[in-house]
Amino acid sequence: HAGGDYWVMRLSPEGDLRWSRYFGGTNTDTAYALEVADNGNLYVVDMDTISQDSFPTFNNELRLPKPKILFKYPTGPAISTPLIIRDKLIAATYNGTYLFKRDSTGYYEMLEKQDIRCESTPFVHNKRVYVASRDRFLYCLGQ
Repeated sequence: HAGGDYWVMRLSPEGDLRWSRYFGGTNTDTAYALEVADNGNLYVVDMDTISQDSFPTFNNELRLPKPKILFKYPTGPAISTPLIIRDKLIAATYNGTYLFKRDSTGYYEMLEKQDIRCESTPFVHNKRVYVASRDRFLYCLGQ
Protein backbone atom coordinates (compact mmCIF):
# COMPACT_ATOMS: atom_id res chain seq x y z
CA HIS A 1 0.00 0.00 0.00
CA ALA A 2 1.25 3.51 -0.68
CA GLY A 3 3.19 5.41 1.94
CA GLY A 4 4.79 2.43 3.67
CA ASP A 5 1.56 0.97 5.03
CA TYR A 6 0.48 -2.65 4.57
CA TRP A 7 -2.66 -4.48 3.57
CA VAL A 8 -3.13 -8.15 4.46
CA MET A 9 -5.89 -10.25 2.95
CA ARG A 10 -7.09 -13.83 3.02
CA LEU A 11 -8.54 -15.39 -0.09
CA SER A 12 -10.64 -18.53 -0.45
CA PRO A 13 -9.33 -21.35 -2.69
CA GLU A 14 -11.63 -19.89 -5.38
CA GLY A 15 -9.98 -16.47 -5.07
CA ASP A 16 -12.82 -14.73 -3.20
CA LEU A 17 -11.89 -12.23 -0.49
CA ARG A 18 -12.54 -13.73 2.96
CA TRP A 19 -11.19 -10.81 5.01
CA SER A 20 -8.71 -7.98 4.78
CA ARG A 21 -6.99 -5.62 7.17
CA TYR A 22 -5.08 -2.41 6.68
CA PHE A 23 -2.06 -1.68 8.89
CA GLY A 24 -0.46 1.70 9.23
CA GLY A 25 -1.04 5.27 10.12
CA THR A 26 0.34 8.68 9.38
CA ASN A 27 3.98 7.54 9.64
CA THR A 28 5.84 5.03 7.51
CA ASP A 29 5.49 1.50 8.91
CA THR A 30 7.88 -1.38 8.39
CA ALA A 31 7.02 -5.02 7.70
CA TYR A 32 9.13 -7.46 9.66
CA ALA A 33 9.48 -11.19 9.14
CA LEU A 34 10.31 -13.62 11.92
CA GLU A 35 11.81 -17.06 11.87
CA VAL A 36 13.61 -19.52 14.09
CA ALA A 37 15.99 -21.05 11.56
CA ASP A 38 17.40 -24.58 11.38
CA ASN A 39 20.55 -23.33 13.08
CA GLY A 40 18.53 -22.40 16.21
CA ASN A 41 18.74 -18.62 15.77
CA LEU A 42 15.73 -16.35 16.01
CA TYR A 43 15.85 -13.79 13.18
CA VAL A 44 13.93 -10.54 12.73
CA VAL A 45 14.38 -9.15 9.24
CA ASP A 46 13.28 -5.98 7.46
CA MET A 47 11.36 -7.07 4.37
CA ASP A 48 11.75 -3.61 2.80
CA THR A 49 15.56 -3.55 2.86
CA ILE A 50 17.74 -6.00 0.93
CA SER A 51 21.34 -6.57 1.99
CA GLN A 52 24.21 -6.91 -0.48
CA ASP A 53 24.53 -10.62 0.40
CA SER A 54 22.70 -13.45 -1.31
CA PHE A 55 22.06 -17.11 -0.61
CA PRO A 56 21.84 -20.15 -2.91
CA THR A 57 18.57 -21.93 -3.67
CA PHE A 58 18.10 -25.70 -3.74
CA ASN A 59 20.30 -26.43 -6.74
CA ASN A 60 22.93 -23.75 -5.93
CA GLU A 61 22.49 -22.26 -9.42
CA LEU A 62 20.22 -19.36 -8.53
CA ARG A 63 21.18 -16.94 -5.78
CA LEU A 64 18.53 -14.80 -4.09
CA PRO A 65 19.06 -11.54 -2.18
CA LYS A 66 18.88 -11.66 1.60
CA PRO A 67 16.66 -9.31 3.57
CA LYS A 68 18.40 -7.08 6.08
CA ILE A 69 18.81 -8.82 9.46
CA LEU A 70 17.67 -6.50 12.26
CA PHE A 71 18.07 -8.90 15.19
CA LYS A 72 19.45 -12.38 15.83
CA TYR A 73 19.32 -14.42 19.05
CA PRO A 74 20.21 -18.09 19.75
CA THR A 75 16.92 -19.51 21.06
CA GLY A 76 17.45 -23.07 19.87
CA PRO A 77 15.37 -24.98 17.33
CA ALA A 78 11.62 -24.55 16.86
CA ILE A 79 8.83 -25.38 14.47
CA SER A 80 6.48 -22.70 15.81
CA THR A 81 6.17 -19.20 14.40
CA PRO A 82 7.32 -16.32 16.65
CA LEU A 83 4.88 -13.45 17.20
CA ILE A 84 5.32 -9.69 17.38
CA ILE A 85 2.65 -7.92 19.42
CA ARG A 86 3.24 -4.16 19.53
CA ASP A 87 6.78 -3.82 20.97
CA LYS A 88 6.98 -7.41 22.29
CA LEU A 89 8.25 -10.54 20.57
CA ILE A 90 7.50 -14.05 21.83
CA ALA A 91 9.30 -17.15 20.55
CA ALA A 92 8.30 -20.64 21.69
CA THR A 93 11.07 -23.19 21.09
CA TYR A 94 12.15 -26.67 22.14
CA ASN A 95 14.52 -24.97 24.63
CA GLY A 96 11.91 -22.72 26.25
CA THR A 97 9.68 -19.71 25.63
CA TYR A 98 11.36 -16.31 25.22
CA LEU A 99 9.93 -12.83 25.67
CA PHE A 100 11.71 -9.84 24.09
CA LYS A 101 10.95 -6.11 24.05
CA ARG A 102 11.87 -3.79 21.16
CA ASP A 103 13.47 -0.48 22.10
CA SER A 104 13.31 2.81 20.19
CA THR A 105 16.33 1.82 18.04
CA GLY A 106 14.69 -1.44 16.89
CA TYR A 107 16.87 -3.70 19.05
CA TYR A 108 15.16 -6.51 20.97
CA GLU A 109 16.17 -7.10 24.59
CA MET A 110 15.32 -10.44 26.21
CA LEU A 111 13.04 -9.79 29.19
CA GLU A 112 12.63 -13.37 30.32
CA LYS A 113 12.83 -17.03 29.42
CA GLN A 114 10.32 -19.55 30.75
CA ASP A 115 11.08 -23.26 30.87
CA ILE A 116 8.03 -23.98 28.72
CA ARG A 117 9.18 -26.16 25.82
CA CYS A 118 6.86 -25.88 22.83
CA GLU A 119 6.06 -27.06 19.35
CA SER A 120 2.98 -24.89 18.91
CA THR A 121 2.79 -21.26 17.87
CA PRO A 122 1.72 -18.91 20.68
CA PHE A 123 -1.63 -17.18 20.22
CA VAL A 124 -3.42 -14.16 21.65
CA HIS A 125 -6.96 -14.19 23.03
CA ASN A 126 -8.59 -11.36 25.02
CA LYS A 127 -5.22 -9.53 25.23
CA ARG A 128 -3.48 -12.53 26.82
CA VAL A 129 -0.74 -14.67 25.29
CA TYR A 130 -1.18 -18.45 25.45
CA VAL A 131 1.12 -21.28 24.47
CA ALA A 132 0.60 -25.06 24.45
CA SER A 133 3.64 -26.93 25.68
CA ARG A 134 5.13 -30.36 25.08
CA ASP A 135 3.97 -31.41 28.59
CA ARG A 136 0.36 -31.11 27.27
CA PHE A 137 -0.53 -28.01 29.32
CA LEU A 138 -1.84 -24.70 28.02
CA TYR A 139 -0.03 -21.78 29.68
CA CYS A 140 -1.21 -18.18 29.93
CA LEU A 141 1.81 -15.88 29.83
CA GLY A 142 -0.09 -12.71 30.73
CA GLN A 143 -0.94 -9.55 28.86
